Amino acid sequence: QKEITDLRNQLALKDFRKTVDQIHKIKDANVLTMLVPDASVETLRAMADQFKSEHSNAIVVLGSKVNDQVILIASVADALVKRGINAGEIIKHISAITGGKGGGRPSMAQGGGKEIEKAQEALDAAAKMVEDKLNESPS
Repeated sequence: QKEITDLRNQLALKDFRKTVDQIHKIKDANVLTMLVPDASVETLRAMADQFKSEHSNAIVVLGSKVNDQVILIASVADALVKRGINAGEIIKHISAITGGKGGGRPSMAQGGGKEIEKAQEALDAAAKMVEDKLNESPS
């Protein structure tokens, strides 16, 4: 079982490297919101860390549908945390959309919910929330 999970994680990370076309540039921030099929919390966290290591001023919000649940992860670069972007607030807000809850630190948070059909709506809400926050803060 662990080998299957490890292989699945490796494949997901390999596919994740192809996401460059999904990055949104908002002011000086690199923003990625993405639904990743069948990814574990560990995989989502590894993807978020990878994205942050490869892109400056990164904000990444990832979601996955696993076992009739939505898993959500948000990670925010320290420079953007200082400008008021808070991963915990993002996750709290979008987890509620999926009928769940979540939270965490300003730089990394996770959550989820049971309404898997609302996963994409939650990610879209995260993108809007980040865009609004960046547009109101001086860069």
